[in-house]
Amino acid sequence: MSTIYEPQKEKVISEPGEYLELGQSRGYFALDGKKIKYLATGKKYNFSDPEEKVRAEYYFDLIEKYNYPAKRIDFEIEMPSRTPQFGNARVLKAPFAICVAGNIQNYFRKNSR
Repeated sequence: MSTIYEPQKEKVISEPGEYLELGQSRGYFALDGKKIKYLATGKKYNFSDPEEKVRAEYYFDLIEKYNYPAKRIDFEIEMPSRTPQFGNARVLKAPFAICVAGNIQNYFRKNSR
């Protein structure tokens, strides 16, 4: 029985030192004592943190394995607030709100007796 899927053959770097040496020699990051500096962004982080070692390895993989441009990778970015701001307090009590291209219209149910 033949399979349709054929696993990719790729070089797996298993030793942490390998990706660090390659990353430094190719200008992706620089190690300065206990700090790692990502050269594309200029940001420095504490390399003694285990999380930073994982980030450095993923950074290396994104560039090397997936050919992702280093200039398009950033760290610790702040996301804008996703909470909508309404100027009219009645909007919060309305049973329905229809949003079309940024316009908000309120529809109130009226008692018809």
